[in-house]
Amino acid sequence: MNNQKKTFLKAYTLIELSISLMIISLIIAGIFSMATGSVVKSKKSSTNDKINKIYRALGIYLATNKRLPCPALLTESINDSANFGVESRPSSGECGGFSGSSSNLRYGMVPVRQLNLSSDYAIDDFGNKISYIIDKRYTGDFMTNIVKDASSFGTAPSTSLITIKERQLDGVSDIELSQLTVVVILSHGPNGFGSYNANDATSNPAPSDSFEANNHYSASYDNIFYSEALNSDDFDDILLFKSRTDFVNDFSMQSLIPCYSTGVTDVSFTPTSKYSGEYLYANSDCPGSFEVVPRKTLRCDSSGNWQWILQNCP
Repeated sequence: MNNQKKTFLKAYTLIELSISLMIISLIIAGIFSMATGSVVKSKKSSTNDKINKIYRALGIYLATNKRLPCPALLTESINDSANFGVESRPSSGECGGFSGSSSNLRYGMVPVRQLNLSSDYAIDDFGNKISYIIDKRYTGDFMTNIVKDASSFGTAPSTSLITIKERQLDGVSDIELSQLTVVVILSHGPNGFGSYNANDATSNPAPSDSFEANNHYSASYDNIFYSEALNSDDFDDILLFKSRTDFVNDFSMQSLIPCYSTGVTDVSFTPTSKYSGEYLYANSDCPGSFEVVPRKTLRCDSSGNWQWILQNCP
């Protein structure tokens, strides 16, 4: 007889197959989740880069025009409207856009046409328009004849209007990051709640997260915006906020800051307002015989304060 070895093939049981399939599914889900998270992270980073580029373009615009631009209208479609990204500012100089509880705030989208940016910079990497909120007093034309508290970049009153907050992990307390904000540039993040799609004239669904709701346009939006909500799983807005001081320091715009005539108390002078770097001279020369006849002199410094150059006659 031939001694033949019998070979036995071991089969997987249904339980073993189920466990294997479950493990494979978990691995695939984990890989997919990591890939999705990586894509979202990349889009957030790219959107943040866009927002910073917009800020730099605003600085260039300010240096050229001596004012900040008004918002473009959120209701314009990127494909259907020649006014997409065009500053809403009629000949009256009054900004268009959505107003809210404060008559000095305007809510719209980034005016990319005025900023010499392509339409891509009006849209975040999640397909929605980047919001642009501004204190309209800083959009007024440059004033050759300076008037205190008038609407222009340098003369608008330094009063609290836009307040930026951060909600802490305890879910109760806030930190106020700024009370003197002039401009807010805002992406509504991956979830897009409260934003306007690039091709739509109406808003996406309103956010359910209370902190995102503060950043969302509604007919009665107030002056408070949140840059972060550390206790929220849903908050994903990307926000940049800047004050007048930020613009002045980042783009060397000290020349737009005035010293007011009310600060001139010496009777030798005719009280006159001047911009930073300009001089004010007394009405008459100092008495005496000099090779170069001096006058008492004041200079407007970069902080908007009068500085003595010559306080007393020799």
